[in-house]
Amino acid sequence: MEPREFLPYALVSQGGGTRGAFTAGVQEVLLKEGFRFSYLIGTSAGALNNLVYLSEDAECGRFVTTELVGDRKFLSLYNYISKDGLFDFSYLFHELSKNAPLDYETMDRSPARYVAVATSLETGQVTYFEKGKVRDFWAAIAASASLPFLAKPVDVDGGLYLDGGMTAAIPWRKPLEEGYSKLVVILTKPIDYRKKEKTIDPKAALPKMVFRKYPDFAKAYLDWARVYNQDMEDLLALEQEGKAFIIAPKESLEVSKTERHARKLIPVYEAGVARAGELLPALKEFLKHE
Repeated sequence: MEPREFLPYALVSQGGGTRGAFTAGVQEVLLKEGFRFSYLIGTSAGALNNLVYLSEDAECGRFVTTELVGDRKFLSLYNYISKDGLFDFSYLFHELSKNAPLDYETMDRSPARYVAVATSLETGQVTYFEKGKVRDFWAAIAASASLPFLAKPVDVDGGLYLDGGMTAAIPWRKPLEEGYSKLVVILTKPIDYRKKEKTIDPKAALPKMVFRKYPDFAKAYLDWARVYNQDMEDLLALEQEGKAFIIAPKESLEVSKTERHARKLIPVYEAGVARAGELLPALKEFLKHE
């Protein structure tokens, strides 16, 4: 189908590491249906998925989320030991750029707003990096997807940042605040999933020790579960108001967030394709212009 005009709505993508293969499957369907969104916002793997969406290449997501992760130059323990973390984003964004199917020209030309979400080490607060408004755009995406304990903090324009999932795992609040009246939200967890909140966390000493220079970040890390659960409850209320359309897996995706094997990730991708296909009629109705 030929691409349609840019819809005045937002596409929101949750993180989840390599479980983002589900999101990529959903997005393949949306791209093939010609849906363009004026605003793309994502956290961690969701930011990477949205980068592919910005390129408008329906097949690229399959490569990135099911094949590229098997490339040891991109994801490996070697990277963790010798570089900045398990994932080598420099390899993805720069070294691989000549051979990867990412369409950088389309990304640069797109009028859509693109936002990657990270968490500031200094303040422990959510930070939104918008393409065109940050000097080091690629560092901002890498920061969004750099998991605590599995990656080193990333310097973005002079500040240190890590995974945005701690403060906005499902970053739907930002586009709503900016006036977008409808949100399409892609989750990598079922809608009934909630994180366990503990009044006494036996693991609390670890983040406090590792991030002792950044107490606000450690506090945000320990508050992760409560923030996620509240965001989900408020999102479901937003859905009831007719302002959000949620696409989520029917059941838990049985892969880890660092899964490297295509044989396990391809079914996750296909589950995303299937789920989007099931919901497509209702989604088309939701996306009709007001």
